[in-house]
Amino acid sequence: MLSVNVGSRRALRGAMLGCGQVSLFHLRAWAQIEGVEIVALANRTVSKAEERAREFGIPLEHVYDDYRRLLDRERLDFVDIATAPDAHAEHVKAAAAYKLHVLCQKPLAPTLDEARAMLAACEEARVILSVNEN
Repeated sequence: MLSVNVGSRRALRGAMLGCGQVSLFHLRAWAQIEGVEIVALANRTVSKAEERAREFGIPLEHVYDDYRRLLDRERLDFVDIATAPDAHAEHVKAAAAYKLHVLCQKPLAPTLDEARAMLAACEEARVILSVNEN
């Protein structure tokens, strides 16, 4: 179970996958939550991730153009996936393989079968899969 005990434990460390327009709303919200910090960003167009990093005080050495390198290098508790819906399944399954909790922007998946496979991957990894609707 994902929980935050403010004051008694370290902050939960998250990464944002996808740095398009919706990421601005996600990052603003995360910045207001005690006990949680976004520590890394990934976007296939790295300049977008660098722009978000500067806006939210994330060091550029924690910005990636490949989410797989981010997952390999960063110490995380969760990922916030704000990529295009057709990439969600790949990203969710990769996060589950790293035992990371997942918040995924809607729509979760293009098909019900893909959504079920994403849920199965998270259940097998014993991590939470949650869908975000701004």
